[in-house]
Amino acid sequence: MADARRPQFGAEHLAEVRRLQGLYPDKRGALLPVLHLAQDTFGHISLEVEEYVAGLFELSPAHVHEVVTFYTLYFQQPKGRHVVAVCHNLSCHLLGAKGIIEHLT
Repeated sequence: MADARRPQFGAEHLAEVRRLQGLYPDKRGALLPVLHLAQDTFGHISLEVEEYVAGLFELSPAHVHEVVTFYTLYFQQPKGRHVVAVCHNLSCHLLGAKGIIEHLT
């Protein structure tokens, strides 16, 4: 019996995971798209989700956690329905990013 507190993909999502893994010579190549699928499904990437995804790839939870914390588009906490991101590089700054940030805060 599945633990209700543990995240799990349904049959459709598991089929999608297997499809994505099949697109790469090494199934670990599908880790990023599967993390996006997990985030879309569960709302964010909690430690429990990291552990679940690690099991799907036969990876350590620490490895998945390193990936999640490296990329800025994976959220470890629940976010609102819409997320607004403003880049901070020189080009964006010259085109008015500072004004957008000031308006949003």
